[in-house]
Amino acid sequence: RSDFSSAVPLLKEALTKNEACRGTHSEITIRIRENLGFAYHGLGKLNEAITELTTAAGQYKEHHPHQLAERMITLAATLAQTHEELGHVEEADHYLDETKRYLTDLQLPEEHPVRIATLNNLALVYMRRQEPEIAVGLLEECLERVEQVLGKEHHRMTTTSHNLGACYVMLERYEEAYPLYQFAWKGQSASAGSGNEWTLIWLRDLTQCAGFLGKRDEQIGYLDELIDEAHKHFGDNHYLMKWAIECHQRMWQDDPKKQADLLRRLAGEKAWANENVRALIPKGSDWRYHTGSAPLSNWRQLDFDASTWPLGKAPLGYGESDIATEIPSGLDPDQKWAGSFFRIHFSTDPDSVVQELRVKVRSDDGIAIFLNGNEIVREHLPKDVETTWQTYATREVGGIEEELY
Repeated sequence: RSDFSSAVPLLKEALTKNEACRGTHSEITIRIRENLGFAYHGLGKLNEAITELTTAAGQYKEHHPHQLAERMITLAATLAQTHEELGHVEEADHYLDETKRYLTDLQLPEEHPVRIATLNNLALVYMRRQEPEIAVGLLEECLERVEQVLGKEHHRMTTTSHNLGACYVMLERYEEAYPLYQFAWKGQSASAGSGNEWTLIWLRDLTQCAGFLGKRDEQIGYLDELIDEAHKHFGDNHYLMKWAIECHQRMWQDDPKKQADLLRRLAGEKAWANENVRALIPKGSDWRYHTGSAPLSNWRQLDFDASTWPLGKAPLGYGESDIATEIPSGLDPDQKWAGSFFRIHFSTDPDSVVQELRVKVRSDDGIAIFLNGNEIVREHLPKDVETTWQTYATREVGGIEEELY
């Protein structure tokens, strides 16, 4: 049901008990470790996923060589996908080649479930590499085989439909993407519930696709449902909620009554809807920035001297038409620098009462925000990992999402 947060503790407990009674190298124990790696991947804990999946792969090779090809084909494909998401290009290439070799060696029938799952994972790697023209053929074959072998009600139909829809969106084939997104969202909602995070992510994608096609009425309906469910299950500060509210305000920017109705419906007289809100860092502020190398280790601290860093007006970045300050991104257009660093000072009136501080930020793709040296926000970056100038985002931000605060 894509409820990975519930699956992980159960699998960890099962792994501990099986190691105790069956041993570390038991085939069942290794299979549980493999599943734990898959669950970590679904939860977005990519480094933990790599640890468990790599360990499982090594144990299969050493202790169960007769099972090697059949088990390793799925492991290798998932490891290729996970390393690609973390920006580990060499490791991703290694497991990509390994997956293709196992596919050749095994000669699995076209309808074999392992082959179908592997095609899906390979396609995700190519999508991550911005090569949708390769991924689309794999996913179209995968979807056809899933329907033939497993049936339309199988959960792989929903995930494969969504992945193919996302691939069509990358190719700007929105008419073909839309029904796939609809099917995937309805299937995910039926199996995992309307408040499941993945259900809402897919509903967001469907909302965007409706917008691309100019289906305003459908877009409004999907957006209202997304707002209601995200508000109910995750609260106002969740990234899906913030995206939905910004999208709603953009759609109804000429209708203050609609905007006011939304604020009353969601949160009453919250601080962010109150006239007494003051912008401490207004849009278009001047920021110090550093890129192209690692800054000094104390760059986050309040007393750090950033006077030697260049100064630029926001928005800062590159590759977008509305950038006010274009920052360096490296000499190779195909290998741009992964991360940049920004600093700004602000202060509040010592006699004023600050009830709440809220952060609204526009980032493409990932961001970590520090206040007086302490991390307060992290979006689309690996969790529990020290962020460096070579850390890549865990997901791509695109479409209207990259324009929203």
